[in-house]
Amino acid sequence: GVAVTEQVAQQHEESLQTLGEDMEIVQDVDVQSFRDTLDGTFEQFDGELWQEGLLQETRDLADDAN
Repeated sequence: GVAVTEQVAQQHEESLQTLGEDMEIVQDVDVQSFRDTLDGTFEQFDGELWQEGLLQETRDLADDAN
């Protein structure tokens, strides 16, 4: 219920504060910069380590989620 939700929110906030003491926490991630940096990295695995087409299928699912 509401009490559990509030408790989880409080624990989340306390966790962020604790982590923030030792590291910078980035909540607004620039996903596109990650994509640009990794562009082409995973294609080398398509049909080798991964089933051919799995990479594109995963990208399609990610696009649908956004």
